[in-house]
This record gives sequence, structure tokens and C-alpha cells, in this order.
Amino acid sequence: MTKPKGALGVNWGDDAAIAAAKLGIVCQQWASWEGGQGFETCIDFDHLVHALEMEAIARLIRHGSKLEGLQLIFQNCAERWDQLCDSVRREFDLSADSETDVYVTWGSGEAIHLIHDESFRVCTLTIAGARFGLAYAGYVLGRGFGTLATKLRP
Repeated sequence: MTKPKGALGVNWGDDAAIAAAKLGIVCQQWASWEGGQGFETCIDFDHLVHALEMEAIARLIRHGSKLEGLQLIFQNCAERWDQLCDSVRREFDLSADSETDVYVTWGSGEAIHLIHDESFRVCTLTIAGARFGLAYAGYVLGRGFGTLATKLRP
């Protein structure tokens, strides 16, 4: 397994504005990440990036001015889910042990997570450096427990 040091030619720790320019996207406004902890996100719906043989909307995650993670949002991906999973596994040299999803974390914090949201008809690939990966893993776990608690209520 290859621990992600970045993606699409940008690396964790790069200046986020320079990373956006390298990706060909425009970050006019940064907003707080939904998980907080000082992370901010930028998304550009007007300029798609080419990733894993598909077009995607790029969402950059920074802390201060440094790039800490990247999310790639693939629209209308349901019919290409298996292909997308295989592409992610190949790109990052991941095991194919799980046939249903791709979620890998490293002890140092890095994470790769591919999810399919049927309600919005999108697939989101999160590629996280160590700092954002730890925050992201906690956020995902917290959301999961919240959903579980709601379902257990009488």
C-alpha cells in the first residue's frame, strides 16, 4: 500500500493557492470544513479536473495556507462504481480485500476513502495527509455513531 503524499501533482504541505493553480481551479472563497478543527475548504464547480480516467470536481482542504487533503467528487458515478473502486486501488496500490468500499488509514494519519452517496448521485474520493486524515477519521466515526444512536432510539 502506498501512503498518499499528495495527489494529481500536488503534495501535502504545498501552499494551497499554488496547488489550486496547478490543478487549474480557482479558489475565490474558503469556508470552514464541516468537521471544524481549523480546516478550510475550497471548491470550484466551473473547472473540472481529470482524475482516474474521469472528470471530477476538486475540493481542496487546507490548514492555514498549507494543503492537507483533497476530495474528488465524481458526478453520476453509480454505473461506474466498480471501475472507480478498481482505479483507486490501482492508483494507490491498495488491497482488493473489500469488494464493497475503499477505506484505508495509516497509523501516521493518512487516509483514502471512497464513498457513494446515492441521494446526491455522487462518489467522493477523499485523499488525506496525516493532519487532515486524523481529523477526517474522527469526523467519519462521529457521524457513524450519530447515525447509529438515532436508529437505536425508541
